[in-house]
Amino acid sequence: MALSLQDKAQFYQKLATGLKAGLTLPQIIDAQLLPATMASRNVILKQQVDKGAAFSKAFQQAGLVSNWEARLIHVGEASGTLESVFARLDNFFSGKVLQLSHIKSKLVYPMLTVLVALVVLPLPAVFASVMTVTGYGFQVLVGVAILVLLYRTLILKPFANATMWAFKPFLLKSLRFVSDSHFLRLQFEVAYMDLLTLCLASGMDAVQSMKLLQDNFSQRAMKKRHAFAISKVEKGGSSLSDALGGQDILRHPQVLSFLAASEASGTMHSELREFLVRKRQEVEETTDYWIRRVGAVVYVATAGYAVLKIVPLFMSTLIP
Repeated sequence: MALSLQDKAQFYQKLATGLKAGLTLPQIIDAQLLPATMASRNVILKQQVDKGAAFSKAFQQAGLVSNWEARLIHVGEASGTLESVFARLDNFFSGKVLQLSHIKSKLVYPMLTVLVALVVLPLPAVFASVMTVTGYGFQVLVGVAILVLLYRTLILKPFANATMWAFKPFLLKSLRFVSDSHFLRLQFEVAYMDLLTLCLASGMDAVQSMKLLQDNFSQRAMKKRHAFAISKVEKGGSSLSDALGGQDILRHPQVLSFLAASEASGTMHSELREFLVRKRQEVEETTDYWIRRVGAVVYVATAGYAVLKIVPLFMSTLIP
């Protein structure tokens, strides 16, 4: 079972903090790296390290990191930049945790509204002897179960899982039906560029970075597009913007134009990171907007349902 987003962020935070404090990785592992609930993973990790396995392999064998994370850690081991790699991964996953917390906080009141509606609105029918207490209890339990299932499936699972947005199958499928400037296209490309810049900043070259990303896509079409893009860079000397744009991996006009400009000016690492920070904020603001809209729809629907349930009962008491 893969680590949750929160556990992954905590994992990298401890690694980054420990290395910054001057500890070695074996010392960090001996100091109970993982939460107590994951003691079995810690045992496997220690066994792998004691055998002399590379840390990237040991982490992967213990089920702590995904393939692309292991590749980055391997680069850090080979280049002596592990502290930098762990610090970047810590920032990366901590940012995702903050995003998830923000989304969950915005959904508290809409969810409570629906919950209150499920519990309170059937009560008049119970008092009027139209519904039995047993039927009321069953209806409430079914409604709450459906609400929890929808919340976990549509919100917690997509966000809490440590798989990145760039690799989400449903997001990739949705791109076929939206324009190049659509919010979903921007969300995918910001996530993709986040990972690409993380790879480049960790010591990988353009070809290595694209190969790492290629390996983590489950869709054959994306793998094929990456193969052509890699060939253009490796054999044809194309720029990243030409290779990724030419294969329709990146299509958002702002992302492509800024990538091309930063490559041409030689300021890709610094300026592109700042650009992605701004675009992440734009994505988060758009997400926040739609969550507010959904919340408003929930309030209106709940109020309408309440009126339909309560007004007839109220009228029946006035007109016997």
